[in-house]
Amino acid sequence: MNKLALPMTLLSILLLSGCGNQSAKHADSSQQSTSSKVVSSKKASQQTTTSQSSTSSTSSTSASTSSSSSMAVADNSSTVKQFVAGQDFKIEPVLYNGQPVNKAMDEQKAPQNTVHDYTVLVNFDQASKATTQYIGEIRPEHKSYTVANDTLTLGKYHIPFSTNGKAVTFLPWKASDGQGGTITYKFTNQ
Repeated sequence: MNKLALPMTLLSILLLSGCGNQSAKHADSSQQSTSSKVVSSKKASQQTTTSQSSTSSTSSTSASTSSSSSMAVADNSSTVKQFVAGQDFKIEPVLYNGQPVNKAMDEQKAPQNTVHDYTVLVNFDQASKATTQYIGEIRPEHKSYTVANDTLTLGKYHIPFSTNGKAVTFLPWKASDGQGGTITYKFTNQ
């Protein structure tokens, strides 16, 4: 049995290292393709800028405004990503059909397990990735998240926010519970 263990281990290592090299080659070719697209895009942008400045100063002002607004969106995204990085948050229901969720459950107007079933713990442990776990769930899930248009999107959740400098405020939002009710959620730092 020991005579087979060493050759099998070596074979496994060789196979795994070969797979890693293929991924690296694929990543390199993707990166080269992306860089050539960026270079082409920069050349086109320079040509556009040259033609805009020669046509009129109004076009130049318009291009400048457009450029600064896209930079504001990019800054907004990076501000939110920096704000959540390494932090723990909680997605939790606060209202059920406009009524406080605990009161709605007490009055039999919401499913008795609403808070338990719809509360999610979130840890932003990696750039553009978060670990999510429902209360009582044994195994957490790793999900990608994006930030665009004043919304942080994490799986099925579209969390609205506003920024003021480096301060980020997450706003409540509504979603269907899939059973005919509407849940209003909040997203809070733990």
